[in-house]
Amino acid sequence: MTMKLRLFTSWAADKMEETLLVKDKKGYQPWEEQTHAQRYQHLMEEIAEAKVAMARCYLEEKRTQDAIKHLQSELVDVALTAMMLAGGFDENLSKLKRGRRM
Repeated sequence: MTMKLRLFTSWAADKMEETLLVKDKKGYQPWEEQTHAQRYQHLMEEIAEAKVAMARCYLEEKRTQDAIKHLQSELVDVALTAMMLAGGFDENLSKLKRGRRM
């Protein structure tokens, strides 16, 4: 039986996978190899980047499509990094190795 995902869940998963592929290409350290402290620090850095991106979208007259796209990207980074931090405390997820499940 195949479970149908909510539209938001599918969108979020697609955006997270896009982000991970970009980070893979740029040579970022795999989150699976980071300590809890490194993941926490990474989350704080992503939140700071998202705040800067949000500031560019506050005023409607200054908001551009590029600014909105950048903000969405930064917020997906925050969500993804938070999930990585959360996953690090899960016994089963912590045992996973780098790679994709097909």
